[in-house]
Amino acid sequence: MKRFSRLSPQTLAVIAAGAVVAILVLSWGFWKFYQGRASVPPPVAAQQVIENPSGFRMCNATSGVVEAAFGYRENLTWISEGWWSIPSGQCMKVYARPLTQRFYFYFARGSKSPSPVAETGPASPTVWEGRYVFCILPKAFKIEGDGDCEARGYQTQGFRDVDVGPNNTNSAITFRDPN
Repeated sequence: MKRFSRLSPQTLAVIAAGAVVAILVLSWGFWKFYQGRASVPPPVAAQQVIENPSGFRMCNATSGVVEAAFGYRENLTWISEGWWSIPSGQCMKVYARPLTQRFYFYFARGSKSPSPVAETGPASPTVWEGRYVFCILPKAFKIEGDGDCEARGYQTQGFRDVDVGPNNTNSAITFRDPN
């Protein structure tokens, strides 16, 4: 306090008022930022952290929409999930956790044929299916178990496998129109 004893009471009042104003301005700015109204974007490093690269993505390079289902094993239980409607030129993350298995499975169908045939009408939609059986439904689903599908009220569908390799935490597939 000895240093400030040389200052007049009016000067000390101005300094105190300035400090109060600075605190109020900083508090208001923080409150606006907290409410999400601040126009300051997060730094690039923070943006990269927000988008978790782990998981499985499906990309659509066809000329139409692709509807896809995904199969995987979790805690010794087979699980199938669907449907993801993936627009042309888009990707979707269908599994957002780090991959822990070497093989994952998918079934997909294109909703639009790539080219119509003049005499017989449009070509059949493209279907990506395989020999690994999972249970599905025509509407959105998440089904535990891959056996006795019909007895449990589901449909049986063959899925393709995809080898994501050892120790990979993320992977992607791309659907393409047939040649």
